[in-house]
Order: sequence, then C-alpha cells, then structure tokens
Amino acid sequence: MRLVERHIIQKNNRFYPEIDRLCFLSKNLYNYANYLVRQSWIFEKTNNSYYDLQKTLSTQADYQAMPAKVSQQILMILDRNWKSFLAANEVYKQNPSKFNARPRLPRYKNKITGRNIVVYTTQAISKKQLKQGIINPSKTGIYLKT
Repeated sequence: MRLVERHIIQKNNRFYPEIDRLCFLSKNLYNYANYLVRQSWIFEKTNNSYYDLQKTLSTQADYQAMPAKVSQQILMILDRNWKSFLAANEVYKQNPSKFNARPRLPRYKNKITGRNIVVYTTQAISKKQLKQGIINPSKTGIYLKT
C-alpha cells in the first residue's frame, strides 16, 4: 500500500505565489508539448511518444525551471491524455453509437488564467527534510509539515 499526502494551499498561504508560479510553468510545458504532439498528429499522422517529447523538450526553459522528475510527470500526463484520445477515436470508428459526439483532441490550458497540476514524486522531495517530518519539494522554498 502506498501512502499519499495531498496539501491544499489557499490563496492566503505564504507559499501560494511560489506554487502558483510552478503551476504556471507546468501549464506552459503542457501546452508546448501538446502543441508539438497535435502538429505531428494533424500534419504527419504520427504520434510522438513520451520519450520523444522528453528528449525534445529537455532543453526548453519551462522544463528546466522545474525538477526533471516533475517535468517528466507532466509529460506522462499529456501522453496518457493522448493515448486515451487515440483509444477513444478507434472505438468511435468501430461503433459511433457509443458516443454523443466525435472524441476531441486534448485541449490547451488557458494561456493567462490556466494552471496545470504539479506532481512531486518521492524522488523530487528532499530526503533530509522528510526524515524530520517536513516536505520540501526540490527547487522550491516550500516547507510543509507531514
């Protein structure tokens, strides 16, 4: 059994601006990667894999502004969204009556107000702080008690 902690940070919390910045960077990376996948699927009829995306985007500023593990999680989420879309599209071709409408491409997040999830795995959290009962996500000044 894996234990998971979820921390909801309100707008009045002192860590909110930093978390908001991370979510904004996450949205930028998600949208850019989504753009690349969309273009290759629409014009070349090919689907970029997660590994292709990671190799292509590893030099991008938004990718590097976050820990690599976090950026990889964002790309994995996008890859899962595209796989779901492609699977739904195949089912739609076989039996359109199962759907109300044709499956749509994964959408972009709003450019200004949009935010995306930021997933910190155990590899992206400070081990020293964790032993003391404090969660300190890498590349941040955020400290939360467990």
